[in-house]
Amino acid sequence: MKTFVFFLSFFMVFFFSVPISAENQPTFIIDAGHGGTDGGAVGLDGTLEKDLNLDLSLKLAELFYLADTDFILTRSFDDDTDGDPSSFSKRADILSRADLAAKYPSAVFVMIHMNSSTGKNDKGFQVFYGHKAAASETVANNIHAAVGASGLVNRLRDVKKAPSSVYLTEHVENTAVLVECGFISNEDDLRLLREPLYRQKLALVLFSALLDG
Repeated sequence: MKTFVFFLSFFMVFFFSVPISAENQPTFIIDAGHGGTDGGAVGLDGTLEKDLNLDLSLKLAELFYLADTDFILTRSFDDDTDGDPSSFSKRADILSRADLAAKYPSAVFVMIHMNSSTGKNDKGFQVFYGHKAAASETVANNIHAAVGASGLVNRLRDVKKAPSSVYLTEHVENTAVLVECGFISNEDDLRLLREPLYRQKLALVLFSALLDG
């Protein structure tokens, strides 16, 4: 009960301190990475990246809903987006997400992922920005600043242009950011990311930063 009361107070103060003008806000496409048979990275304890991605994305979507801000989820269940329930094609899955972004060229495309590394000491939150739209870097910097000010994360890594190997940030024309919320291969990051309250707080910070963008 104490945890719930604390969260409710945190939510009320944070949410109502954010100036909201739905008329001036773009649509946000929230892309929960992986899904279905594609589990993504696997944490030290067997936690699947796809599950953390989806949970955080749904929390973020709920905040946009409460703020009367338009949003689209690439997935809202534990499934992939390749359009074929009988098998899985990574290429088709990625292309379907790109096609959705193309249908809403003025939308901000927000990719939610967890990082992983063979180095167990690698940890921290990082944002990458897309290649096509100049505004992508601005949104990435807004997120970086908001997360830094929140004091939530174990380490805040520098904002970078997304590697060309990331198809979506390389090809979508939208304002686009790839949010790597932490390393599930790192014990400290994973401990935080597994906590529902931490994910809710992180969703609030992302929400605020995106509305500022």
